[in-house]
Amino acid sequence: MLRRLAVFTGGFSAAAAGNVAAPGALLPEVFGVLASLVNKSLLTRTGDRFSLLETVRAYATARLAEDPVDEAATRRRHADFFVALAVQADSALHGREQNRWLAQLELEHDNLRAALDWSLHSEDVALALRLVAALAWFWYIHSYLDEGCRWAARVLNCAARGPDDLRARAMVGAALLHENRGAYETAEALLHDALPLARAAADEVLVGWCLTVHGLVARNKGEYERAAARLAAALAISRVRGERWMLEVGVLWLASVERYRGNTARALQLFDEALAAGRGLGDRLIMARVLAHLAGMLSDAGDPARAQPLAEECRGIRQEAGSRWTEGIGLVTLGIALLRQDQLDPAEDVLQQAFDVFRELGDGARVAYALNALAHVAYGRGEYARSAHLLGAAHAVRARQGEAQTTGLVLAGSFSRAIEALSERGFEAAFATGNALSPGEMLALVRP
Repeated sequence: MLRRLAVFTGGFSAAAAGNVAAPGALLPEVFGVLASLVNKSLLTRTGDRFSLLETVRAYATARLAEDPVDEAATRRRHADFFVALAVQADSALHGREQNRWLAQLELEHDNLRAALDWSLHSEDVALALRLVAALAWFWYIHSYLDEGCRWAARVLNCAARGPDDLRARAMVGAALLHENRGAYETAEALLHDALPLARAAADEVLVGWCLTVHGLVARNKGEYERAAARLAAALAISRVRGERWMLEVGVLWLASVERYRGNTARALQLFDEALAAGRGLGDRLIMARVLAHLAGMLSDAGDPARAQPLAEECRGIRQEAGSRWTEGIGLVTLGIALLRQDQLDPAEDVLQQAFDVFRELGDGARVAYALNALAHVAYGRGEYARSAHLLGAAHAVRARQGEAQTTGLVLAGSFSRAIEALSERGFEAAFATGNALSPGEMLALVRP
C-alpha cells in the first residue's frame, strides 16, 4: 500500500487512499494501515489528511515504478477517483454546498493537477476533457485563469478526435476562462468551434451553455444587441429544459446587458429574477453578483448610501467563498459606493485593496477600473496631477490588454474633470507621465 500512496500529491484522505491504494479494502482496515504508517513516521497526519514525507515519497515512487502494470493501474484509479470528485463538485458548486465544495477542490487541487498530467501522458483524451470541463467553473471562481487556460490548451491540442460533447464542454469552459482574462477573440474562436460540436452531439443544454457564454463575451465587447440575442436564445433553452442554474446565470448576464444599455426598469426586473433564482438554489455567489450590480446602479443613480450595505454584503459573501476575483469585485463596488458619498479615505483604502487583488490575479481590465476609481479619489482631494497620472496608468494597462474599452467599468467623466482642473496641455503631460510608468512606479502612485 505504501508504494501506491506515492501517486498522491498534496496529501489525501483515508477514503481516497482506500479507493486508490487499497481497492476493495474496508475503510477501518485502511485507517489501520495508515495509522501504522504514521506510527512508523512514514506518514504525517493533520486532521483528516495524510501525507508522505518527501524522502519516503521518493522511495515509494521508485518502488512503484518497478512494477509498471501496478503503477499504471494505480495511477488510473487515482485519475478516475479525482475525475469523479471533480464531476460531483461541478454539479454542487451552484447550490447551498458551494463553499464546502470549493474548499474541497482547493484542498485536492494538486491531486487534480496530477490526474490531468497523467491523463495527457497516457493519452486518455476523454478523461482529460472531462476534467477540464468539470474544473472550469472552479478555476473561474477561484481565479486560476492562466493555469486553467494552459491546461485547456494542452488538452484540446491533443483532443482532435475526442468525443464531440466532451470537446465542446472543454471548449466552453476554456472560453469562459479566456473571457475573464479579457481575451475575447480567443474566447469567441473557442465558442465558434464548440457550438457545432454541441449541436452534432444533440446536446441542447450544452448548446444553451455555449450561447450563454457567447452572450457574456459579446456583452463585454460592448456588442449589446448581439449579447441580448444570444442570451435570449439560451434562456429559451433553459426554461424548456428546466436548467435552473443556467437560467439563473443567463438572467443575470442579460440583466447586466440591459443595465449597460440604459434599460433600467428592465434590468431591475431581471436582477430581481436572478436574485430569486439564486436564493432558490442557495447560490450565494450569483446573489453576490446581483448585489454588486444593484449597488452599482444605486451609486450611478446618486444613492450611494443605499448602495453601501449591498456592496458590503456582496463583499462578505465573496470572502466566504474564498474567491479572490469575486472578493475584488466586491471591494471595487464598495469603494465606489464610498467614493460617491465623499468618504475619500475609506474609499481609497478599499480601492487600493481591490487594485492589489486584480494585479495579483493579472486581471488588467479591473486593474484599470481600480486605477480609474482611484483617480476620482485623487481628484476629490484636489490632487489633479495625480488624478491624471492614474488615468494615464489605467490607459496603459488597458492598452497592454488590447482593450478598446472596459464595458461598464469606466467611471464617466474622469478625463473631462481632470482636463478642467489642469488645462488641456497640463492634463496631456500628466497623462503621458502616468501612461509611461513602470510597474514599480505604478505601485508607488497607488500608495503615495
